[in-house]
Amino acid sequence: MLIYNINYIEFWIYFGLFIVFLLISIVLGQTILKVAKLKDLPNGLTLLLSLTLGILLWLFTSYLFGYLKIRVVSFLFVIIGIFLLYKQRLEIINYIKRFFKKLIKTDLVFLVITVIGTTLQVFVVALSGLRTSDGVVFHSLNGVDGIMHLAFSDFLKTYFPPIEPGMSGTYLTNYHYWVDFLNAEVSRIFFIPTIHLNFQFFPLLISIGMALAIYYLVSLLGGGTNQQRWALFLHFFAGNATHFFSFLLHGEPRFYTPSFDSGFLHFFNTPQAIARLYLYICLILLIIWYKRKSFRILLLTIPCIASLIDFKIYYGIYMILAVSIFLGLLFINTLIKRRKINNNLWESLLYIFLLNIVVLLIYLPTNKNSGGLFWAPLEWPKLLLGAANLDWNEWWLRMQVYEAYKNYRNLIIYNGMAVGIFLISFFGTRIIGLMPNPERFKQKKLRSPIWLIYPSLYIIMFLGLFTLQASGGGKYI
Repeated sequence: MLIYNINYIEFWIYFGLFIVFLLISIVLGQTILKVAKLKDLPNGLTLLLSLTLGILLWLFTSYLFGYLKIRVVSFLFVIIGIFLLYKQRLEIINYIKRFFKKLIKTDLVFLVITVIGTTLQVFVVALSGLRTSDGVVFHSLNGVDGIMHLAFSDFLKTYFPPIEPGMSGTYLTNYHYWVDFLNAEVSRIFFIPTIHLNFQFFPLLISIGMALAIYYLVSLLGGGTNQQRWALFLHFFAGNATHFFSFLLHGEPRFYTPSFDSGFLHFFNTPQAIARLYLYICLILLIIWYKRKSFRILLLTIPCIASLIDFKIYYGIYMILAVSIFLGLLFINTLIKRRKINNNLWESLLYIFLLNIVVLLIYLPTNKNSGGLFWAPLEWPKLLLGAANLDWNEWWLRMQVYEAYKNYRNLIIYNGMAVGIFLISFFGTRIIGLMPNPERFKQKKLRSPIWLIYPSLYIIMFLGLFTLQASGGGKYI
């Protein structure tokens, strides 16, 4: 594997090739937006959607070509992309100029938060995988999960479809390999080392893309400048509250307690990072569709949601639930008011059918033997309160007494305390942003988009509290 430091000319040549990949993705994505008749969006939002949809086009076509054993055809996309890039060069240059002019006039506080937050997020991973006088150094989890993802990516460059990795004769689910597949395809087609894609190039792209997505998502939900600032601040700087409870229980913050969610450590879990970006893209497209009622826009969400299944499956489940609940409520509301099925309702049914087909095509090939969820009430909160984490002995002793004497009142109280500590620890300071403003529920134009976000969130929280996941080999993960 070729590895360079930032003072090597080769590193910047590879970064230039990465920019070429992004430009080709943008021009392909703009073609998709034109087909969907999405031409009148703000420059930044058009750029964001063009780039993310263009990258998905790479992934889905590469996925198809891989199963058809014609992966070499992917190189035609480079030729087509370069041709379109040359043909639309003046339009793209003017477009980029307008974008940066608009960027300069954007809220200064938002820009400062973006620059500081992106720098800190990327810094955590960007120093790993570079050539130094001491060799190649990997910091913290980058030396565990990061190397694992590099191994998967380099494997996928040569072999496709992926086989489920074996461990002691047990096959585990390979349910979020698309991040590695993305690295593999960009590396295979543009000859960029996967190590730089994984630790330097994609983290920078995703971090900036996330800031843009938050800006436009809050705007589409009716939020103003203050809401945009707070949303971005919480994204970059929010963290869990386990250390706070460690201090309350033991008089000191124990830093070996689990870090459920931290803006700084976002890229220690690359699948979650890119899945969160595409989840925001899904929500943006759905809100635009709700305002315009264009079936073409609704169709754009299908590849976004399907990709979440193999980026990070629980993000995919969240979006499938969100869309199903949202369209179901619209369906029922329309039937009650009009007492007949109109074209919009037929389109909704067709959409649900197509979504499930695409999701199953993505999920089943590498997950047909995977295990599912099983009932395990409050196991996660109990694990957090265990000796290896918060170590709250009094809670465990009291629970044993209450269970022995069937004191249901205190069992409910103490289980409620465990759930409260778990949720506050899990969401930490980010929990402020989860609380919907009651005044906004009263605004008719915002009521439906809010219903798109919250019901599925509460269902996912319930699943996290009361179920665990079994792997295909019968092992728990």
